[in-house]
Amino acid sequence: MPKGERVSEMDFSEVCNVGVRPGDPEDHGRSEIGVSSKGRPVGAIEVGGAVRDVTLMFGGGTVYEVELTTLLPGDTFQGVPLTGSPDTFVEKLRSKGYAVEFDFDNIEISSPPIGFFVVEEQVSSICWRMPRG
Repeated sequence: MPKGERVSEMDFSEVCNVGVRPGDPEDHGRSEIGVSSKGRPVGAIEVGGAVRDVTLMFGGGTVYEVELTTLLPGDTFQGVPLTGSPDTFVEKLRSKGYAVEFDFDNIEISSPPIGFFVVEEQVSSICWRMPRG
């Protein structure tokens, strides 16, 4: 990216919009995603004009979780800012009609199955999951 060019913040949606989705085959064709020393597929992909870290979980030959672990200032989920306190984030999600569970370091939406991890009182990642069933 040329020096001084502004990175676009992202409005993440209910459908994973980072290039790999839950339900994709394990051989997802993304060469920039390798395997960590712990055996988890990790890598960096371009999302919203910025390179961001991603972790995948596989099972039965299918990607069942995609976790984006790099969030930037200005990023939102369905228009709700991912910055600020987790309590405010949860309150705004509920005002949009989402059924949300919040426990210390984890925010969960059951439908669609999406999780947000909290570190040091900040939303630190977003994780899309395959629906159970």
